[in-house]
Amino acid sequence: MATSKPVTQIDSAVTTPDYRDFYAAARSCFVTASNNADTTPALWLNLAGSALRLRFAGEAMVANVTPALEHLLIDPQSQSDLDVCIWDSVSTQAPMPPPPWGSHDYVARGEIRNHRGQGGIDLAYNPGSGRLTILHGDSQTALQWTQDADHCPYWEQAAPLRSLFHWWCSRRSQQLVHGAAVGTEAGAVLLTGKGGSGKSTTALGALLSGLDYLGDDYVLCELVGDQAKVYSLFNTAKIDDQSLEYMPEFQDKLSNNKRLPEEKAVVFIQRYFPQQMCRSRPLRAILIPRVTGNANSRIVPLRPALAYLALSPTTVFQLPGAREESLAILKQLVQRLPCYQLELGRDRQQTAALIKQTIEE
Repeated sequence: MATSKPVTQIDSAVTTPDYRDFYAAARSCFVTASNNADTTPALWLNLAGSALRLRFAGEAMVANVTPALEHLLIDPQSQSDLDVCIWDSVSTQAPMPPPPWGSHDYVARGEIRNHRGQGGIDLAYNPGSGRLTILHGDSQTALQWTQDADHCPYWEQAAPLRSLFHWWCSRRSQQLVHGAAVGTEAGAVLLTGKGGSGKSTTALGALLSGLDYLGDDYVLCELVGDQAKVYSLFNTAKIDDQSLEYMPEFQDKLSNNKRLPEEKAVVFIQRYFPQQMCRSRPLRAILIPRVTGNANSRIVPLRPALAYLALSPTTVFQLPGAREESLAILKQLVQRLPCYQLELGRDRQQTAALIKQTIEE
């Protein structure tokens, strides 16, 4: 390991943006980090049919990235569809070069002002978490850099590489969706809607009632002909204190017990429910939960236009570089699948039974 030296933050800019040159410089930083590291582990994922190789410079970032992706791990392959280089500067003593933008250029969702896939490169930088993600689609390579692995926030660990997955899958006509998915061997439903609508609690209640689990917060959807399919991305679930009172079964399964009061707890489902954690299912319906306070739940038909309004804003507003193509896929989803309002009651077993009935009709 190299001796300590100052680490450069991403906070200065050169005058003429050249994202390809910056990508090359950042890639050289990873090579330096790998040379400085004691170990360079590599892991393989099956992401919706694509083989991704995750290459780490040192061990520091492994624990921040892999727990949420454990259910997607596969044996090493002869060839990767995408190589992802992952490292931090503090543990490897490899400073990141200055980028071709300034601090005034940061806009929503980690996007950089006036950059829209220039040079075949997608990129996003989150100043709050100190995470830089770059996809060089033409070379089938990607980078994810963090200033300090010890300061990775819980939401990054719950959904690692999310921006990268969004860009990569978009190139394959697949779409990340802000929602949860649960199901049976016959298929799955997509639970979506704005924050606080009950989708996470519904998904976890269905899991406790015996249904399969594909994810909470973000899943991946694909249309093939007239058929829709949903893929699992992360084996995590987020749960707040109110939901913990409703489902105390998760109290001893929380990964971030020292979280701040405003933060949700994270549960890695693969660790505790491996038999119910699945990678993909045919998608049978879209459900928009709504908390009613009634004793019983019920499912009522919903117009596709209303389902689209519940689905699209929360998806597109949180993903860097989400464009018209994303909205088009979401519109096709609500047009091709039955859409329902799930009016949530207090009996989670009954709710799970309704979801199962909807899938298997």
